Amino acid sequence: MKKNTKKALIGLVAFNVVASTMITAMPTQSKAAEQAPIVNTRLLNSRANLTAKQTSYLAAIGVTSGSAVLSGNNVTLTNNNASGGLMTKEKVNLLHDFKFTSTLGFGSGSADGISFVMQNNTNPSSFGGVGDGLGLSGLKNAIGIAMRAQTWYTPARQNVSFYANNQFFNTKNTVGNLTGTAQNVTITWTAATRTLSYTIAGISSSYQVADLTATFGGTKAYIGLVGVTGQGTNVHVANSSKIEFDLGTEPVINATDQSLLTGQSFSPLAGVTATDIEDGDLTSSVKVAANDVDTSKPGVYHVTYTVTDSDGNTVTKTISITVKQGEVAVPTINAVTTDDTTVTGTGIPGASMQVTVGADTVYTVIVKTDGTYSITIPKQPVGSFILAKQTLNSVTSDYAVAIVTQGKVAVPTINAVTTDDTTVTGTGIPGATVEVTLENGMEYTGIVKTDGTYSITIPKQAVNAVVTAKQILHTVWSSAVSTIVKQGKVAVPTINTITTDDTTVTGTGIPGASVKVTLENGMEYTGIVKTDGTYSITIPKQAFNRLVGATQTLNNVTSAPIYVFVKQGKVADPTINAVTTDDTTVTGTGIPGASVTVTTNDNKEYTGIVKTDGTYSITIPKQPLYTVAMATQTLNNVRSGYAFVIITQGKVATPTINGLTTDDTTVTGTGIPGASVTVTANNKEYTGTVKTDGTYSITIP
Repeated sequence: MKKNTKKALIGLVAFNVVASTMITAMPTQSKAAEQAPIVNTRLLNSRANLTAKQTSYLAAIGVTSGSAVLSGNNVTLTNNNASGGLMTKEKVNLLHDFKFTSTLGFGSGSADGISFVMQNNTNPSSFGGVGDGLGLSGLKNAIGIAMRAQTWYTPARQNVSFYANNQFFNTKNTVGNLTGTAQNVTITWTAATRTLSYTIAGISSSYQVADLTATFGGTKAYIGLVGVTGQGTNVHVANSSKIEFDLGTEPVINATDQSLLTGQSFSPLAGVTATDIEDGDLTSSVKVAANDVDTSKPGVYHVTYTVTDSDGNTVTKTISITVKQGEVAVPTINAVTTDDTTVTGTGIPGASMQVTVGADTVYTVIVKTDGTYSITIPKQPVGSFILAKQTLNSVTSDYAVAIVTQGKVAVPTINAVTTDDTTVTGTGIPGATVEVTLENGMEYTGIVKTDGTYSITIPKQAVNAVVTAKQILHTVWSSAVSTIVKQGKVAVPTINTITTDDTTVTGTGIPGASVKVTLENGMEYTGIVKTDGTYSITIPKQAFNRLVGATQTLNNVTSAPIYVFVKQGKVADPTINAVTTDDTTVTGTGIPGASVTVTTNDNKEYTGIVKTDGTYSITIPKQPLYTVAMATQTLNNVRSGYAFVIITQGKVATPTINGLTTDDTTVTGTGIPGASVTVTANNKEYTGTVKTDGTYSITIP
């Protein structure tokens, strides 16, 4: 078969010089290689690219850099001492031939020339050193043709040389000078032999690349021109630059029309292949240029494919996809709980969705473009059925079925629990099971009554223990609620009897509780109940009948108060002064205000009140000698012990003595019966006893 060869003529107008990475290595003898790198800043007209099957000037597909300026299909490469270049925007496939033609205008200045560049670097405007480097020296992955028009040097250099592997070689002098002339140049690349050839100014030459990958690092390269100056100045131009490419035969796309059902999956590249005589299988290179297929609804749709071979030949093919309504899928129903007032799910966008709730209540809505639907319904009891079906293009799906499940179960309430309580109470959902968990991990359960309350028996708990409750209804648990056990009612402490003698208040309370004793004057005294349940708190002595109160506090809970009145303490015995047979009053000391009782020998009692100065005086009959008188005092109904006194003789009256004569030998007279009468005569004493009749008779000499 004769090979169908197409040629694309593409114009090369002008190129910029330096690159994103300037390689600065250049010959040491070059005096013109001192200019700084030039970075590409301007893109060319992008109306065409190297993969188009067309013929145009390179100006339409190139990119300039440095000082290069386009004017139609011509480019000024250098502007005195500024360098510039024009390179293809895309890399050229070096496995195919190309021919480059241009009219190069070498300026009449002293530096430096124009180079044809082929390089495979990341940037199309990557070049080597300027000046005598001619934009090539030091450039990697590249070959080139350096055309020197240098009058800067003596003798002048008017020659053409190849560049490869970082060196210039095969230098030929031109026939006549290049400086100040316009020269037609023809450069060809023969892919089969990897040969680069040129013809200019009466000379020709060729260079064969041994291995594309070793030289270029691949099989593609940017191609174009760079105009270079250095310390000298010049203006170089390139006019009507063209590239003629051999683009080979067109590839073939193998794709046929298809018929699908709605909902059927469709992959636009499935089963599509492409082949090319030169490249072979291009299936992996097929791209979808356009695709409006929508299998969700009936209609006739189209898919356009495109593929490009290595020569840049691009072909397209469009097929028709006919979609017919197929079986309508069963819609989905999202889970519905007893809390929900909407039924949601997915269906086919635009389908009519019918939702049946209960026996015969039907709700209808159109499925939204995002494939979802939402229908408002009343709340449903657990276990209810909800049905959904959808209709599209007069085809109705089967039913989807959902059973209403228990929604979120509310947290139960738990009433305050104290150390006195043996039940936990609160509210919940009627019929739900409430589980109470104690701090020790023990669990107790109960059912919420129809009135929404529950009561669960537990052991008494210590203060600050945590009690937790949660409820379950239709296998759904609520969250838990907790309460901290508070101190229950605190019992009233006891107070032992307090007397006027006491300086401590004692009693019983709850071990560890704080007991506070309050006196009638407002003073407070505290103490802690011991582990044996008793307490003892020091206070000042209190007066009789004063009020003393006590409370106890445990865990910030205070008991009711208890009060006692101070009772009379021990009453001291009164004193009783001496009593004689002459006395008709008994005197002594006692407690001011106390009642003193004097008991005489005949058991008769006589009373009086102790005065404020602590003395008393009680009238009694005269008492016989040697009888006993007793005194006791009573204060606030407390009686003291007894004080005793023995009646002593009172004042004794002078006896009488009857007249005496010298004849008398007795002395008579009267005295106190029983008294001893002593008669003294002549300094002698004579005694006798007064008789009971009060007389006495004593013999004397």
